[in-house]
Order: sequence, then structure tokens, then C-alpha cells
Amino acid sequence: MYKLIYFLLIPVFLIGKPLTVADAINCAKTGNKDILIERKALTEKRLELVKSITNYLPSVNLSGSWGKNGTDQPYNSVLDSSYSAGVSLSQPIFNYNLLENINASNIDKVKEELSFKVLVRTVEINTITKFYSVMAFKSKLKAAEFLLASSKENFNMVEQKYKLGSADRSEFLKAKVDYLNARINYNTLKSQLNVAKNDLFSYIGLNADTFELVDDVKMDSISLPDADSLKSKLVKYDPEILSARLNLQYIVSSLRRAVSSFLPTVNWNISYSTRLDSFPKLSNWKNGDSWSTSISLSLPLFNSGGRAIEIAEGKVSYQKAKLSYAKKLDERMDDLMSQISELRTSYISYQSAKSADELAEENYNINNLLYRKGSISQIEYYDAKRGYEEAEANLIKAKYSLLTNKLKLDIMIGSWKGD
Repeated sequence: MYKLIYFLLIPVFLIGKPLTVADAINCAKTGNKDILIERKALTEKRLELVKSITNYLPSVNLSGSWGKNGTDQPYNSVLDSSYSAGVSLSQPIFNYNLLENINASNIDKVKEELSFKVLVRTVEINTITKFYSVMAFKSKLKAAEFLLASSKENFNMVEQKYKLGSADRSEFLKAKVDYLNARINYNTLKSQLNVAKNDLFSYIGLNADTFELVDDVKMDSISLPDADSLKSKLVKYDPEILSARLNLQYIVSSLRRAVSSFLPTVNWNISYSTRLDSFPKLSNWKNGDSWSTSISLSLPLFNSGGRAIEIAEGKVSYQKAKLSYAKKLDERMDDLMSQISELRTSYISYQSAKSADELAEENYNINNLLYRKGSISQIEYYDAKRGYEEAEANLIKAKYSLLTNKLKLDIMIGSWKGD
């Protein structure tokens, strides 16, 4: 309950405060409409389980009647009233089919819980993807802002030289085109950032104008996992594997229910009734009392072979479910290895991009100073500038690809503790 209250109050407490990826995921899990619908479906399954349990409880019935009887005799008419009431109770003592219905309803409930977890995992991954898409655009916009300021400064310098005659028109036009392209790139990224932010905040159900996204994941804390240690976690926590395993258990329960059609059922019955004739006279009240108790047994013998066919169908379904479970296990293991491979690739790409960006930034700063002093040509300056732009774009892409792949893997194996 305290977690639910925390999630509901997140939008209140975070107004004007930074919003981390964990906060965004928690908000999405309370405001996403698919999750709200799935919660209702889960409640239905829980009620069905309770209903299946009540079928094994006793049933009590109360009955009553009142009537008038009239007869015509010579010189006399007789009009009598009568009243009767009774109560009966029936309690199942042994009914294997009812027990299996309870087991099947419980499996259905757990399957619905796992479906809910699959949906939550999808919402978490979508939120992570959208969140880091916004963060990537923010980083790109910051880099574009720096390059726009640099291009503007360079253009102003070349424009002054052109007016003084120390720079030709070609150099002036190149500087102007570079400045205009930098401004266009900046405005384009700004627009793309707004679109990405609106998409994210619409998905998690918050107002984009009242929050500032922050990246609280430290890049130095990310390490490459060991594949063997993650396989056991996947089998234990992955909702798709657990769902396939539960489906196998459900088929086994259905098979047991088919077998139970050959078993007897035993019920205990008890009833009490009273009758009063010539109402409202009470003289015959006690004489109308009656009660009974019995234990009944019903043993099915033959049903046109239908029950045997149901058992045969159940055995085939069981073999099919076993193959489906093995297939799902192999598929999820392949997904795990692919996710680990993507994480390792993005980790290596990030390390390389980080080194390349540091070198490209240093090279750009050196060439920028040299160009302003007139020591190098405009072409050499623009080559350094383009190299830095590409390195910065590659670093941003590699960084958020690594963060996304890391959190996707954590969610897959149940290691992410954001909830």
C-alpha cells in the first residue's frame, strides 16, 4: 500500500524538481491505461479463484409454503389452512473435480499476474527508450548550441576580414553557410527535443513544463555481466518463461480433471421440516416435524467413451505444452544472449567514442585557435570542426545506447530495483 501511495504522490512531490529515469518509470506504471485495464483483469481472476473455493462450501436452502383446502359436504363446507417450512444443507465431502477447479483458477490468477508483469516490463522498456531519446536530444542540442556560437563567432571574424579586404568572398560565403547550417541544425534539434519530450511525458502522464530530466546513472558504474550467472536469474524471474511453465501446469490440471470424471463424488445431506395443519391451530405442530440425514455416493460407470477421449486429448495437450515450454526457454535464452551481446557492443562503442571525442575536441580547439591566427586554411578548420561534430554525435549515440541496453538487461533478469 505504501508503494502505491508513493507512486500516486510522485507527480506532487516532483513538481519543479529533477525527474530521473526511475521516477519516470514509476509514474508510467501508475498512469498507463493498459496497466490500469490489466489491473482490473487481475482483480477478475482473483474473484474467480474465490468463487471456485466457495463451490466446496455447504449450500443451505430454506423452503416454506402456505395453502388452503376446501371441501363441500352435504349441509356443510370445510375450509382448512396448512403451513409447512423446512431447511436443508448439502456439503461436498469428496469431489476431485471441484478441487481441480480451485487449482485451475489459482493457475489462471498467477498467469494473469505474469501477464501483468510482462505488460509492466514493456512499459518500463518503452519509458527507458523514450527517456534516453530525450536525453540524447538534450545532449545534441547542447553540442549544437556550442557549435552555433563558435560558427557565429567565426562568421563575425571572417565578415570583418572580408570588409577590410583581408578575406576573399569565397571564404566569407563558406563561413556564412556554415553559420546558417549550424543555426538550422540547432533549431531542428530543438524542435525534435520538444517532440520527444511531449511523447515521453504523454506516455508517463505528467506535465512536460514542470520537470527537468536528469541522468543519474553513473557511466563508470556500468560493467559487463557474466552470461552464465544471468541464465539462472532469467529462468527464475522472466515472466514469459514463468507463464509458459504455468501453462504446462494448467494442462496437467486439466488432465487431472479429465481423470477425475472416473472418480466417485460423496455428499453429506441433512434436512429438517415442519408442517402445521388447520392453521392457526397449534395442536398438530409437533406431529408435523421431520428430519433426515444421509451420505450419498455417485460413481460414474460409462459415458459413451467421451471421458476416455478427453484423457487422450489431455495427454496430447500435455506433450504439446512441454514442447512449447522448451521452445520458449530456448527463445528467451537466445534473447538474453542477444541482449548481453548488444550491451557488450555498446560498452565497447562507448569507450571508443569517448576517446575519439576527447581527441576530436582537442584537435578542434587547436585548429580553431590556429585558424583565428591565420596559421591554417579555412578547409583545415572545417575538417576539424566536422570531425568534432561527428565524434560528439557518435559519443551521444553510444552513451544512451549503452544506458538503454543496460537497463533492458536489468529488467529482463529481474535485477532492476526501480520499483
